[in-house]
Amino acid sequence: MHLRLELLQCFNESKAVNDGLREVTLSTQRLRVLPPAVLSNPGLESLDLDRNKLRSITGISKLCNLKRLILSKNEIVDFPTEIQSLVCLEKLELNQNQIRVIPEGVFSHLPRLKHLRLNNNRLGALPKDLTACQGSLQYLNISNNLFRTFPQPVLQLAHLQELHIAAMLMERKSNLTHFINNLEGSEEPEFYVDQWERLKEMESCTLTVGLR
Repeated sequence: MHLRLELLQCFNESKAVNDGLREVTLSTQRLRVLPPAVLSNPGLESLDLDRNKLRSITGISKLCNLKRLILSKNEIVDFPTEIQSLVCLEKLELNQNQIRVIPEGVFSHLPRLKHLRLNNNRLGALPKDLTACQGSLQYLNISNNLFRTFPQPVLQLAHLQELHIAAMLMERKSNLTHFINNLEGSEEPEFYVDQWERLKEMESCTLTVGLR
């Protein structure tokens, strides 16, 4: 059962309905905290909180069956560490927040993660344990962050099918070239690059890598 909520009151009226929900969309509700009714449904598999006013996420660890979590376009500064309890998570979107640091030890608890959006934050590095997702992660968007060098953990994500990079102030591109040349399962990776010939001279680039 899927419910798109325009009025939060509707969500709180029937516990029986809430318990049967598998997908909830609460986008553009100006939320500053998560509704208790959402956190009381451990069977929830998809939660969309896009475009709210959330600065922190508390209690999300109760949603132990969650597979899809959308937190894009909020006001989050500190990475929600409770996410590490969501061991079934396959899709996570935290783009367009104000996150500066992702602590070590989160991604090592997310063995099923396939899709990760971290673009448009203020990240200067990625945690080393992102490599724990190397057997599952297929899509990664880290565009528009503050990386000075190409994030080393990305080099070990051998099963990536899409990698998005744009407006990154990288000082060295050699690691990027090494990564492209060694993508597993592709003798000739496809490139979609703006002005690829100028990559070495540019301070930022736009890159999508697709595996055939």
